[in-house]
Amino acid sequence: MLTPPPSPSSLRTVASSSSKSPMTATASPKELMYQQVLRCFVHFNAIQMSDPAPLRELIMLALKEEDLDLETNENEGLKERIAEMNKELLKQKTEMLEEYFGICIEPSGNLSKIPVILDQYMPNMDHFPEFVLCLGDDVSVMPFISFALFYLHNNLSTS
Repeated sequence: MLTPPPSPSSLRTVASSSSKSPMTATASPKELMYQQVLRCFVHFNAIQMSDPAPLRELIMLALKEEDLDLETNENEGLKERIAEMNKELLKQKTEMLEEYFGICIEPSGNLSKIPVILDQYMPNMDHFPEFVLCLGDDVSVMPFISFALFYLHNNLSTS
């Protein structure tokens, strides 16, 4: 009879190379998701979005969520410039994002595909704007961390 895989927060015994006695380690859901992102690098399946999402609007949503108490016109103008710059940066990195991460950005600046990290596991789309903002902030390293955190916001605890 097959045994089910261990849950993400279960304890596992890891053989230590320096000692014959095993040591116990706890793998957090965040670490497991991060490892899955690294494992799938360049081999992501993608979720086709039914309605492509405009990058600029997503970034504006994320910026507004970060800064709820400062709603001045000056601040709004800064947010719009940040959103436009991030959108343009992501459009410039379209080829890399699609090849490495399965993220498809249309020439119009709409996001039409996002990566699948775990089969049959859908991330919480309430955190989608934050995810897109993180991609624009640092497209070299952040996708790995951003993907892991984006998928974790659904049902798993990050502690």
